[in-house]
Amino acid sequence: MAHEAPGPTPAARAAVAGPSGAGPFASFAEEVAASVALMRTLFDALDAYQQGGQEGAAPPDWERLRGRPGVRLEPTSWQDLTAVLADGSERALGSLGRSPLGIKAYWDYRDHVIVGQYASVTDYLQAKVFGFPTQPGADGRLAARVPPGFFRGQAQQQAEQGQVGGSSSDAASSGIGGEAEASSADGVGGSGSSCGWRLVTVWRDNDFPYHLCPGIRHDNLWANRPLAEAEVEALIVQHVPPGSDHCWFVNTPTLQSVPAIWHAHVLWQPPPGAASEAAAVVRKQATSSAAAAAAAAGHGGPGTLRINTIISNVSCALPDDCLVVPSTGEVLADNVTMEIVGELWIDAAAPWDFRMRGNDASALWIGPSQSDLSPVFNFACG
Repeated sequence: MAHEAPGPTPAARAAVAGPSGAGPFASFAEEVAASVALMRTLFDALDAYQQGGQEGAAPPDWERLRGRPGVRLEPTSWQDLTAVLADGSERALGSLGRSPLGIKAYWDYRDHVIVGQYASVTDYLQAKVFGFPTQPGADGRLAARVPPGFFRGQAQQQAEQGQVGGSSSDAASSGIGGEAEASSADGVGGSGSSCGWRLVTVWRDNDFPYHLCPGIRHDNLWANRPLAEAEVEALIVQHVPPGSDHCWFVNTPTLQSVPAIWHAHVLWQPPPGAASEAAAVVRKQATSSAAAAAAAAGHGGPGTLRINTIISNVSCALPDDCLVVPSTGEVLADNVTMEIVGELWIDAAAPWDFRMRGNDASALWIGPSQSDLSPVFNFACG
């Protein structure tokens, strides 16, 4: 599935080896739980430091997370990615993941938005990914109305079709802390069956991608039953540009946080010279909203965003205290000018997307990543 690459770099070997002095763990699941607990401690420290209300508060030391499952302090290169997947062990595959601030961005959104509005992350995904209607429960939170039998597990599929969904050699990645990874839908496919049930697949961008080097795409393939390797590869052919390197994998049970819905992670990079396809790629990078506000203020104030990046690989998110209030969508600035100049990564408590409008490189729009709202800003890029 991926072109051959040299062995892993020292950084990748260190990530696979795990943290030095981390202490013994009875199981990998216990190590994952310890990693989650440490991240929560560090994120609490970050919140206290940003609020400035606690005496002696200091920024967290992210080095304490080096080698922990599901965390990457440096972006993963394609060379390291293919080497980790070739290793195939749970520990090696668990070395893939998001940056610490990327994890925090997702956790904040999950804990303060998804769980506040939906009965569960699974209900959120059933509504947002598969488009099911919702109804409020006793507590007012929305539950997805899923037809009985729509989702089929691997055991049921094997019994009815005599086949195995997925491939053990393609299993596992580190979706530490949850898999609410849904963005703009790229397509829904299906095939009929003799009993009236049909396969439904959805290919989507990953709103909270792993910490990857520029140019590597991270998408998700969702389905209402486990897919066989040939089925996944057929869908990759439909959605990934010809000539691209690609690989895919499914989380192991230890790293899986939404077991109710089968989904695969698809990582790919376009062939050299495919800048036109890459022009529509949207990437987000996490940092604190306080730092984002300061960065925006230093580049013309809240009415101006000056993004230091290449236009074909925009890496930014909108700070909630700069231009919008993501929880309500209230617009704080009507006209925003964006100047593309180089590399400045801005983050938000809740991510907002910059996307190309069709193939027009002179116009972009911005809108909330995890929302049904329409785009709210147009940008003129000279």
